[in-house]
Amino acid sequence: MSNTPTTLAQALAAIAARPDECKADATTAGTRQIAAGAPVAEMATTEAAMPKPQVTSIRFFTSAPRRQPKSGDRRTTKKHGLQIRVFERHNGMLVVSGSRYRYEWRRPAELDGFDRHYLTPAELAALPAGTADAHQVPGVLA
Repeated sequence: MSNTPTTLAQALAAIAARPDECKADATTAGTRQIAAGAPVAEMATTEAAMPKPQVTSIRFFTSAPRRQPKSGDRRTTKKHGLQIRVFERHNGMLVVSGSRYRYEWRRPAELDGFDRHYLTPAELAALPAGTADAHQVPGVLA
C-alpha cells in the first residue's frame, strides 16, 4: 500500500497533520501546495494566478434598433409604384411557412376585402369603380 491520499478529505487531513511540510513551495515544477487550513478553492492551478484581460473599449448605440417589418407597411418602387405589405392568403386563409405567416407586397388596386383597411380614405376613393367595399370580403355572402 502507498502513503498517497486518494480523496480530498484524506489530502486535507494529511495537510493538517503535517503543516510544516505543506507550506507553499515554488520549486515543485509550477504546482502549488496548500498551506494548512487553506480553503479548497485555493487548490486551483496556475490559471487562477494569471492576470484577467483588461477591457479596452466599450461600444454602445444611441439610435433605436431597426424597426421590424409588419403587415400594413408601405414601400414605393420604380417598377410597381406604391405597394402595401399584407398577409399572403389562399382561399381566404393565411399561409404559414415554418410557423410564421408569409407576407406579400400588393398594389392598392390588388388588395381584396381582407386588406382594404390598410388604405387611406383618399386611396379608397381612387380605386376603380366596381371594386368591393372596404367591409366586403370576397367569397362571403352579405
